[in-house]
Amino acid sequence: LIENLVNKAVAALPISNSGFDIFLNPADVEVLRNVHAERNEPLDPAWRLIEDAAISRGGCRINSDHSRIDEQLETRIQHVVAEMLGETMVPQQAGDDDVNGAGLSGDQ
Repeated sequence: LIENLVNKAVAALPISNSGFDIFLNPADVEVLRNVHAERNEPLDPAWRLIEDAAISRGGCRINSDHSRIDEQLETRIQHVVAEMLGETMVPQQAGDDDVNGAGLSGDQ
């Protein structure tokens, strides 16, 4: 599942000249490496896996040269709840250190 999430998130980003920084829970990094080792497949050389204990299992953040994507579980849940409530998701003003690309509009 984590491999599928990372592949879809990377595919959603424009091509990067310097690759992708992929932030994952340390346990998910281990799972991803083990899956590729069992298949005798190297990880994509454009992927730089970065362990981040602050990210819940099953989620990730990905940074490239000019793009960021936040696929953390908490962010995905916010999107689902907003959609169920009929609210529109609006981008937050992202600073250089802020990789959370979405927020809820209206009262929170």
